[in-house]
Amino acid sequence: MYWVNSTNRDIESATAGLHKFIHKQLTQNVSNDNAFIIATYVKCQKTEINLSDNYRKTVVLLSSYKLQ
Repeated sequence: MYWVNSTNRDIESATAGLHKFIHKQLTQNVSNDNAFIIATYVKCQKTEINLSDNYRKTVVLLSSYKLQ
């Protein structure tokens, strides 16, 4: 259960402030493991540098489309 809650929090954090379809892309169109990896990557990048919304959107979309 912790894994699911952690994944959901990471996805929420990675897609905060972006269009709802970005969140949907990670939660419905990509496996849970891949969604967690993408969300964790974005989360780590946000702590290192101040990512723009456009960059986060691009990372999520390109990564998730490649993994479908």
